[in-house]
Amino acid sequence: MKTNRGFFSVVASLLLLAPERLRAAISTNTDLAIGKTASTNAAKVGDVLSFQLSVTNLGPAPATAAVVADVLPSGLKYLSSAGSGTYNPTTGQWNFVPGNPGSISILTITVQATNAGVWLNTATITVVTPGDTNFVNNAASASVTVSSVTNPPIVLNCPSNITVTATGPDGASAYYFATASGGCGPLT
Repeated sequence: MKTNRGFFSVVASLLLLAPERLRAAISTNTDLAIGKTASTNAAKVGDVLSFQLSVTNLGPAPATAAVVADVLPSGLKYLSSAGSGTYNPTTGQWNFVPGNPGSISILTITVQATNAGVWLNTATITVVTPGDTNFVNNAASASVTVSSVTNPPIVLNCPSNITVTATGPDGASAYYFATASGGCGPLT
């Protein structure tokens, strides 16, 4: 029986080189994962709160650029942002460099609650260089329930039991003085 040494030589070379080629193909991509938290889950209109985004490079390759889309809901007003890269509140885009595997990039967005409601804020990784291999961990959300401000009535204990209802966003103030005889009257 005659064997072809050339054929076996080629097959053996492919078997030995295949794992290296496979690793080279895999290591040209990376996997970024995003997380998101809110500083509180309940607020009132006018309150200031923040959302923190954290993106972790799970590897295997370094990432040289990334974009996260995080458009704020209509009931929240942008105040400021801090962290790596730049955040554009008009477009909702956060541009940053994720870096080496194991690196964590953080962005904190500070907002003011402007309208009552349940506001869901979602951040999604939209661009990664080199490409992302796992899309399952590319979105995260946090919600906050904003209630309207109610101003309880101010009750004065006077002989006529005067009740003043606060109507302004910061409440109303009524000033009265107590008389020596136990009565009260408006402070002028």
